[in-house]
Amino acid sequence: FGLGQRTGIGLDGEKTGLVPSPEWKRKRFGKPWYEGETLNVSIGQGALLVTPIQVVSMLSAVANGGILFAPRLVEKVESTDGKVFVESASPRGAPVRFSSRTATIVQKALRDVVASEDGTGKRARIEGVAVAGKTGTAQVIRMDDQRTSGDEIPLKERDHAWFACYAPAESPEIVVVVLVEHGGHGGETAAPIAREILDEYFRSDRTDETLAVSPISEVEG
Repeated sequence: FGLGQRTGIGLDGEKTGLVPSPEWKRKRFGKPWYEGETLNVSIGQGALLVTPIQVVSMLSAVANGGILFAPRLVEKVESTDGKVFVESASPRGAPVRFSSRTATIVQKALRDVVASEDGTGKRARIEGVAVAGKTGTAQVIRMDDQRTSGDEIPLKERDHAWFACYAPAESPEIVVVVLVEHGGHGGETAAPIAREILDEYFRSDRTDETLAVSPISEVEG
């Protein structure tokens, strides 16, 4: 899914993130890897590090059935008379290998996160459009090191809030990833921001000329 490496978006200083492995732990700490750490990393905990743009690319591949694209900031720059100065395609990477059964299970689970009354992402719902998403919370310091709890925790020690989603769930056009530094829980802080972005996107009058082509829309059909 492109984690642990640069996406190629073309920004100076892009981070690679980190997908920890037995080799990494042995080199970094001189200690062996335990099976439980694999489970920990697989759900996004432990030493795993990802950037928001990596999550965008990853979720796009989940939404479109397994194609990983390199993101871009600008599709085209042209003058008012139609002269094109810059035009860039979104490079198509190798397919991400997962079964259609796995894709169906994950895509349904993502829809339920928002649609279900028990879903942690229900604050991202918008009228008339099915949203598929996932909330997340990234610890800033170890819980053992937190001196207080709740609202009494100093701002710089509070967890980061994540929410990643795509919509419409059945025929994706757009991926939105929100990271609120020290925002707490993703469902409470990041999901409502994503909802506002989605609401604006689907509410606005859009034409093929004014809407930038997304990697997802390029592979529809």
